[in-house]
Amino acid sequence: GIVIIDLAGNVVDVNEATDRISGYRDKSQIIGRDAFDLLAPTDRRLALEDLKERVEGRPKERVEYSICPKDGRSFEAELTASTLRDENGSPIGYIAVIRDITERKQAEEALRQSEQKFKDLAEQLPQTIVEIDTEGRFTYVNHYGFESTGYTEEDVEQGIQAIDMFVPEQRYIAAENIGRILAGEQLEGHEYKLLRKDGTVYTALIYTNTVMRDGK
Repeated sequence: GIVIIDLAGNVVDVNEATDRISGYRDKSQIIGRDAFDLLAPTDRRLALEDLKERVEGRPKERVEYSICPKDGRSFEAELTASTLRDENGSPIGYIAVIRDITERKQAEEALRQSEQKFKDLAEQLPQTIVEIDTEGRFTYVNHYGFESTGYTEEDVEQGIQAIDMFVPEQRYIAAENIGRILAGEQLEGHEYKLLRKDGTVYTALIYTNTVMRDGK
């Protein structure tokens, strides 16, 4: 949906997609209305604050609101707004683009639930389970992992490079194998000598897989 709004917040014009989104029969029922009527009541204060920031020259690139059409149902939408100016550069209104992101939100929630199930399972396993980002930093360690290495959640939050867990003489092997895995190669489990937080050495068999998201 595309909505043109004057400086007072009233709707000046809309496209046909906005008619469908709002539930009104045609644009004549929307033009002249307070644009904030299209938002769920709980989001109107936030929208006013965002509009104030835009007027003050601190606009947000994208914001998300709940849109509340005429029939009362609501859906999540991403809104991108730009300031309209006259030939002298003075603001005369705003143009807002509304995109329904219900499916994206549902996918994000499904992903969140899936990740939570993974973590719930990982916390019960008597093996170390870790997740590492593409920069080589730990982003998740299960309970057994903390117990067996001596590290804590605070250590992970402060940033631990996975490569530092290997004894120095094996770090180049580990880095090489990680590179091969990121390149799409499937490797068998590999045995390494690792370091606990207190500096003691232990031997571990490590199995690694890539986590793919949106083809990356």
